[in-house]
Amino acid sequence: MYTKYDYLIEFLNYYKYSKEASEYLVNSCKIIFEEQNEEFNNIINSYDKDGNIFELTEKAEVIAEKLKINKYTMNLLVYIFLSIRLKEYYIEMNYPLEIYYDSMEDLKYKNDECKDYYNVYGTCVPYWFVAFFALKRFKIGILEFEYRKVNKEYIDKNITITKDKYVIDIHIPKTGQKLEHQKVLFAYKKADSFFKKYFSEYSGIYYCSSWLLFNQLDNYLSPDSNIIQFKNDFVIFENNLFKDYQESMRIFNKIFDGNIDKLPSNTKIQRAYIDMIKKEIPIGYGVGAFNIKDLIE
Repeated sequence: MYTKYDYLIEFLNYYKYSKEASEYLVNSCKIIFEEQNEEFNNIINSYDKDGNIFELTEKAEVIAEKLKINKYTMNLLVYIFLSIRLKEYYIEMNYPLEIYYDSMEDLKYKNDECKDYYNVYGTCVPYWFVAFFALKRFKIGILEFEYRKVNKEYIDKNITITKDKYVIDIHIPKTGQKLEHQKVLFAYKKADSFFKKYFSEYSGIYYCSSWLLFNQLDNYLSPDSNIIQFKNDFVIFENNLFKDYQESMRIFNKIFDGNIDKLPSNTKIQRAYIDMIKKEIPIGYGVGAFNIKDLIE
C-alpha cells in the first residue's frame, strides 16, 4: 500500500535532497506519524487553494512544539504533503505539469537556504509558499512569476500599474544557476504564453521588487553582466534602502553578524556588498516594470 511516507521518500529523491537532509526529514516524519498522525493528516486534508493556507502551518507548528520538532522542519513537511493535492489542482485546471514539478523545486531551494541561515533542514519562510499553493505563483524557466495586484501606482508610455490591476510579479529563486539573459528572455516568453492562456485579466505588465534592481549595482558590475542585463529589462521607478545590512544574507548565504571578515568574497556581487558595508553605503532594492510587448516578439 502506497503511503504518505512513501510519497515523502519519493519526493526527496526526485528533487535530490542531500542524504543528510533526507534522513533528517524522514526521521522527523516518523515521529509525527507515530505520535500525531491523525491530527497532522487533518491539517493536510483541510488544504483548499482558496482557503487560509498559511493557517495550516500555524496549526502544524503547535504539533511541532508538542513533539519537540523544529518548526521550520514541520513547515517544510506540511508543504511537501500539500503538494499531493496541489498536483491534482494542476490536473483539474489543465495547467502544464512541467510547471508544477518545477515550482515544487522551490521547496528544496528554501530548505537549503534554511540550513545555511539556521543550520536546520526545513523552511524559515512558510508564508512564501502560500502563493504557490494558491496557484498564483509559478516557476517557469529560471524565474518565478506571480499573478497578483501590487500596492503601487505608476504610468509611463506602455506601462500602467494601478492598485486594482493584476501584474506579473517576478521573483528570482536562488537556484545556483547563472541568470543568463537568454534564459531570462526564454522564461518571459513561456510565462507570457502561460498567463495569456489561463488568466483572463492578464495585462502583459511585469513587475519586480528586488535587490537585483538596486541602483548602486551599476557602480560595481559591468553593463554586460547577467545582473545588469536583467536590471536593464525594467523601467525602474523606485529605489529604497534597507535599515541595516541584514538583507545581505541573500548574497552571502549567511546571516550577517557585523563581522565583515567572516563574509565570503567569492563572487563580484559579494565583493561589491563587502565594499558597500565597509564604506557604510546603505544597501537596498529597486522597483521596476516592463510591458512584455517591449521585450519579446
